[in-house]
Amino acid sequence: MPRTASPEQCLAEATTALRQTLSGLQMSLGEDHPVPGCLPLPTLRLPTDAVDMNCHAQEIDANLWSPSNNRLMADGWVRAEDACPHLPAGGVQVVREILASWRSLLLRADDHAHGRPNPISLADCQATVLARLTDLDRLMAHSALRPPS
Repeated sequence: MPRTASPEQCLAEATTALRQTLSGLQMSLGEDHPVPGCLPLPTLRLPTDAVDMNCHAQEIDANLWSPSNNRLMADGWVRAEDACPHLPAGGVQVVREILASWRSLLLRADDHAHGRPNPISLADCQATVLARLTDLDRLMAHSALRPPS
């Protein structure tokens, strides 16, 4: 199907989707895990342009996975699984899933900004991030926090 939107319009649509999602992401993570430094959270930011979308996705990827084996969690996340007293059991994994879905949205936004076809829409990727945030909110609301170690 031929591209109907201009490159500028595609970039604006991608940036808008990221801005809307990032706002909810930062608010939710800040409310559900307000203690800085406990989790190895990467800096979550709005990319400056289409190239930066891919760069930020790579930063998230490097934060989540071991540099020696991309099937293993990065060491900081392994430690956080056992050491974070601020999230209930399973909470660290949900935060990782949130970050992974943010990474997917960044990559989809990059595709959109460059006019590359993708069977998954920006709206679907946004919905996935929001669903993971809802998972964390539900977990926090219905689980007793682990006692501090």
